[in-house]
Amino acid sequence: MALEELSHEQVAALSTGKDFDFKTTSDLKPLKEIIGQDRAVKALEFGLSIRHVGYNIFVAGYPGGGRKHVIERFLQQRAPKEEAPPDWVYVHNFENPDRPMALRLDAGVGAKFAEAVEKRIHKLSHDIPKLFESETYTTRRKLVTKQFREKRDSLQEGLTERIRKYDLGLQQTPIGVGIIPLKDDGKPMKPEEFESLPEERQQEIQQKQQDAQNEIDSTMRALRKLDAEIHDKVDELDQQVTRELVEDDLKPLCAEFKQYGRVCQHITAMIDDIVNNIPLFRQQGGGEEGGGAEAAQQGPAGIQQALLARMQGDHQLDRYKVNVFISNDPKGGAPVIEELNPTYPNMFGRIERRYMFGALTTDFTMIKAGSLHRANGGYLIMDAIDILMRPGSWDAMKRAVLTRQIAMEDLAHALGYGYTETLQPEPIEMQAKIILIGSPMIYTMLYQLDDDFRNIIKVKAEFGRDMDRSDNHLAQLASFARRQAEEYDLLPLDAAAVAEVANYSSRIVEDREKISTQFTQLTDVLSEADHWARSAKSKVIQAKHVQKAIEERVYRSNLAEEKLQEAIKREHLLIDTHGKRVGQINGLSVYQIGDYDFGLPSRLTASTHIGSAGVVHIERRSEMSGHIHTKGVETISGLLGERFCQDRPLALEAKLTFEQSYGGVDGDSASAAEYYALVSSLAQVPITQSIAVTGSMNQKGDSQPIGGVTKKVEGFFDICRMQGLKGKQGVLIPRSNVQNLVLRGDVLEAVKKGKFHIWAIDNVDDGIELLMGLPAGEREKDGTWTAGSLNEKVDAQLKRYAEKARQFVASGKKNGDDNLPKQPGKCCG
Repeated sequence: MALEELSHEQVAALSTGKDFDFKTTSDLKPLKEIIGQDRAVKALEFGLSIRHVGYNIFVAGYPGGGRKHVIERFLQQRAPKEEAPPDWVYVHNFENPDRPMALRLDAGVGAKFAEAVEKRIHKLSHDIPKLFESETYTTRRKLVTKQFREKRDSLQEGLTERIRKYDLGLQQTPIGVGIIPLKDDGKPMKPEEFESLPEERQQEIQQKQQDAQNEIDSTMRALRKLDAEIHDKVDELDQQVTRELVEDDLKPLCAEFKQYGRVCQHITAMIDDIVNNIPLFRQQGGGEEGGGAEAAQQGPAGIQQALLARMQGDHQLDRYKVNVFISNDPKGGAPVIEELNPTYPNMFGRIERRYMFGALTTDFTMIKAGSLHRANGGYLIMDAIDILMRPGSWDAMKRAVLTRQIAMEDLAHALGYGYTETLQPEPIEMQAKIILIGSPMIYTMLYQLDDDFRNIIKVKAEFGRDMDRSDNHLAQLASFARRQAEEYDLLPLDAAAVAEVANYSSRIVEDREKISTQFTQLTDVLSEADHWARSAKSKVIQAKHVQKAIEERVYRSNLAEEKLQEAIKREHLLIDTHGKRVGQINGLSVYQIGDYDFGLPSRLTASTHIGSAGVVHIERRSEMSGHIHTKGVETISGLLGERFCQDRPLALEAKLTFEQSYGGVDGDSASAAEYYALVSSLAQVPITQSIAVTGSMNQKGDSQPIGGVTKKVEGFFDICRMQGLKGKQGVLIPRSNVQNLVLRGDVLEAVKKGKFHIWAIDNVDDGIELLMGLPAGEREKDGTWTAGSLNEKVDAQLKRYAEKARQFVASGKKNGDDNLPKQPGKCCG
């Protein structure tokens, strides 16, 4: 097809209120299903149902597409029907205190087990001290110690008798028991009396003292051994009576929780530890009043020491507690946890510390669960970029998935920076299903750069940005509006308002055959339309309220657009929408500032002369051109060379530029406009300035689709209207972009009245006559171009350039000038 002017019917609004068979959305049922995401829904169903290792889910899509909402709806329906995961508790490891034990119990059992243990330990802390104050215990202790006291008395009496045989006596001195000589009357001999004795007598007495000392030492050893035996027997008695009491209280727990093998092992170890640490419980029964009075008499230091001893005693009994690490409701189904801040401690838990008298201490009771623990047996939802940005979290999550264990350690230790002593809790079994939410770019990056990624995330659920604009989907969109009205307490929409929302939905994706799935954005428009409807005291949301909401959204964001339009109006930015100029054309660009994008014309010019550089873009020379734009310029060179350089070199230097462009330029959507400016300059045929051009092209001249066509058309329309619509202005676009035109109402009205035009082309030649008033022309069998055509003029000019270049080079050789170029530039530059 050649050039075609699009009629109003071809670009008119897509839907009207007549397309729907309801009066208001109140007549409809709220939407329950998920629309337009069949591929993602099937992937989610598969990923949530499969239980093999590594089948976690990456939900790929863009914000506003309802990814999280869809996941939550799926899990709201699925998770409550699933079996509740087990409870996990941490208990003291009596063999290795630095490595607390993790016990797995059925859902809801953890708290019961902890409560049962706490009650029994509390009871024992009162019963054990009373046990040692009981008459029964005192009687048994007396029976145990009685025979040992008799042996002790016998040893002491025998020692006294043996000492007396040596005419010696025992006397208590400040440094212990001393051996003294006795006089004949049995009284102790004074030192001066001893000194008055003959030396032989003194030596005899000293020898007796040495022999007596040996007797004493032997007896003392026997007494100490006897004391140790007494102590052992008393300890044995204490442990025996304590074990009887403790087993009566704790052994029933083994029967109560018999299905959990490690629980009984722990109870048995606890009984042994209590029996071996009886003083911990006997301290609990100490007289607080007496101890407090004694500490008070010792002053502040005594009070502090007593308080420290009391706190230490209290915390020493913590070893028998049960830390309910994870507790689940037996009827609550599988847990669904959304981690908004996936730092390492938030995900993998933390070991807290207690500050006490200048030191930090910890124990197993201070182990706290992370979101991965809480989601165990269920689902953990996270944003992919969030976990990637938190140090240590991503690598630790991969380890958990690959090893099927959730290990807990301090972040400093995990990163290799911490060397202080701390706890190392036993890992617990990893059974959580990980659901990551991110963009397709993040998914691709992880898949390509992280070798483990494909082993831990095996399901991709990708959300599309649009869906087909079918009757079924339009009906579902109306039901969606009904559901949002119910959920957010909005007024009902009439049919015309729903049609306006549907048109806006297609406008978002710039496709007349599609509807946007950016439901968050649609919900925002509905909420704002509700505001304007209520402000107007309307009982329903009408089309004008939706239009008002859209217009106000634009107004809040289009300050930059208005400033640029003002610059054009004041001729600070030079744009012509009337007249004709050689080598000058209006190209169209899209500017994006935050959440708002808009179209604006740009003056594009070309200058040509003899040279050897070929087609050159000034933006590229000044390093302001992106790769895609550079490719577009090279494509122009390819087309120029194929058409006009089959029998001669290209002796051309053509400069292309976006005038008054001071930022970067990218994209190839201006390549058709650049080509028109170039051939206009070569042929010296003016281009009408009332028509702007957008579109890419290939080396054969075929017109190719570009993005942002709606914004570009509207952007040129706004400038034309500002400078005065004469009925001749319009835009030239690729035919393949016609389906992307979802225009504003004022543009459609201008098209309908013939004040603004839109033409579609298949090849750049199709637009030449419209722009320059000459036919493009075709190549004849003899290699020439159609007489009077633009291509004939271009061909003639390039021929003149080549001939002049040849003559110039030849004259240089004749004059012996070696500095002249040896040949014209290569074809295509």
